[in-house]
Amino acid sequence: MLAESRSRDLESLPKAERTRLRLVQAVRDEIGSTGAFTADLAARRAGSATATFYNHFPSKEVALQAVYGELMEELVESVERMLRIERVLEVGLDAFVGEWVLGVASFFRRNARVFSAAQVALPDSKAMREIFRDREAVALEAYARFVRLGQAARVLREGDVAAMAQVMMVTSEGWLHPSVQTIEAGDAFHTELTGSVVRMLAPNEE
Repeated sequence: MLAESRSRDLESLPKAERTRLRLVQAVRDEIGSTGAFTADLAARRAGSATATFYNHFPSKEVALQAVYGELMEELVESVERMLRIERVLEVGLDAFVGEWVLGVASFFRRNARVFSAAQVALPDSKAMREIFRDREAVALEAYARFVRLGQAARVLREGDVAAMAQVMMVTSEGWLHPSVQTIEAGDAFHTELTGSVVRMLAPNEE
């Protein structure tokens, strides 16, 4: 259903924008399949000519920037969906953190090769560093909102909101590590990782 909805949304766009989005997806799919891409392969995957690729992206680097921007946008949206205090109140902090760990790890696992390609390019790409900083700022505000609401509901410990939000975000960014991407619900690693985060967030016992 989601794929059908996305397809309908795509068809409602102007032709040039549809072509660009298909090329971005093709680059992303090619990297996801092989770890790299060429203009020829991406264009072929999108059903376009190589010249069309270069009409939209003057270089492979610019195409990768577009892919990275889309990926980071999806990551922030995923974080915002997961960080719901209502869910903590519903299932408890331990279960919530367990779900959060699995959700973030799953996102990184699905997009591991694209993140890897982006990380290689990041040091030399000002545009990609700006994308990272912009999306990180949005994510940080989502974490801060979660902490504020959690403290108000007394399900998170007292502490500096900005610092706690930063710790949560940096901790989750570390889950891009390959060892976390193999995590399974309820295995020893998942249990230990969940427990460490819960201890970091849980209210102090009186």
